[in-house]
Amino acid sequence: MSFNVENAMRYCNKETVDAEFTDILAEINYANDVWEEGETYQDDGEYQAGQLFYRKLGKGTVKGTNATSAGGLDIEAVETEDSLMPMLVDAVLTKAEKIYQAVSDARKSGKTAEKKEVVVRSHEESRQALITARVLGGKNGTNNANFTASADTSVPTKENVVDLILADQEAILENDCEATVCFVSPKIRSLLLSNFAKGQGFLPETNEEAKRRGVIGDLLGMTVKVTNHIGAASNIAGKITGLANITNDDVNGANAAKNCDWIIFDPKTIRVHTNILGLRELSNLPTFNGVQVDMQSISGVLNTNPERCVAHIHATEDDSEQDNTGSDDNGGDNTETPSETPVDNGNN
Repeated sequence: MSFNVENAMRYCNKETVDAEFTDILAEINYANDVWEEGETYQDDGEYQAGQLFYRKLGKGTVKGTNATSAGGLDIEAVETEDSLMPMLVDAVLTKAEKIYQAVSDARKSGKTAEKKEVVVRSHEESRQALITARVLGGKNGTNNANFTASADTSVPTKENVVDLILADQEAILENDCEATVCFVSPKIRSLLLSNFAKGQGFLPETNEEAKRRGVIGDLLGMTVKVTNHIGAASNIAGKITGLANITNDDVNGANAAKNCDWIIFDPKTIRVHTNILGLRELSNLPTFNGVQVDMQSISGVLNTNPERCVAHIHATEDDSEQDNTGSDDNGGDNTETPSETPVDNGNN
């Protein structure tokens, strides 16, 4: 912790900030955990040498052919090879907090346990942001983008938001996939609720426990969750500062999140693996009298089927002007990968 009102601190050969100000502690607000194992991502695979491996089954087909001039039928099986997809588990996330109080007093008062809870909860909040950053900016095992960009890059309005979401859901269904989860930005949540008030499509969630998990309702058969990981107020960049090794992909994901309106996906395609390296308590360090609690983990994120995850990232005014000048020779293909999305602008 940090405490910069020095004249409010009482030194009696030991630092006692926590002891003196316990009664005025304010409740800490945490974001909803939108990424939940088994609900919005899977954690499985074979772990070897710092990597997870997933076996992606090839599709088999059977076709009939004329084996004789009389039209005799023969059956031919056509099989595609299975593929092995590696996930690099490389994102080291560290969180730490200090208790400025005599160790014996901190333990008696229960503040050590409280501080551990703060560290664990803050760590999970950053891990949640990391997953979103990796989905929007990372690469899968074939070095392709972790998601598919929406064909439409217009800014959603109350009039067209449901139609745009429907089109992205349709793109997933056309790839023999399920589209059962939709993460939306706070702005899109407001548009959906406005439509509900007019009797249009969206069914809001009323269960309190579900709402604490970010669920706001149901739309077109999908569970809808709101998160400030995406949208103009996206806070991913600030929350992944605890990463010991921030990559360009992480930065690209944080940039793309600013203009992202929703992410629609099949939960079976998102793989997340996290190893907790340690949760420890250090007492009476040379730099201060008290207790330090720290937690460290290492994670990896992989989308085994990018076609099963569609993100709507709207273009900025600058991008629209660039398209009008004809500088995009690919007809708008600059939204195919996170590193080439308009929000990146090539700065990374």
